[in-house]
Amino acid sequence: MCMMLNQRGFSVVEVLVAMTVLLLVVVAFAPLVMQGFSEVFRAWRLSQALQQAESEMQSLQQKEDGEQITIFDDIDVRLISGEVDWEGEKAPLTIIVLD
Repeated sequence: MCMMLNQRGFSVVEVLVAMTVLLLVVVAFAPLVMQGFSEVFRAWRLSQALQQAESEMQSLQQKEDGEQITIFDDIDVRLISGEVDWEGEKAPLTIIVLD
């Protein structure tokens, strides 16, 4: 058989070595990428919870004193508003009482 001295392309061994190196790099960084996605999802859930809590607080602030409010579909509460003397200054105070 005659071997060609000016070969073009890569041999099977070279391709396998390159794929192995690439696979090792991907496997090494996969946990970091997964941790990053996990933290992004956790931050998104926390942001959603914060937005819901802020919305609930705003709706509670618009209620009248002593008005009955149902939260979480099964908890009834009443608001009692007033002022408290805090270091010589009046500060608003709202107490939420379970019914």
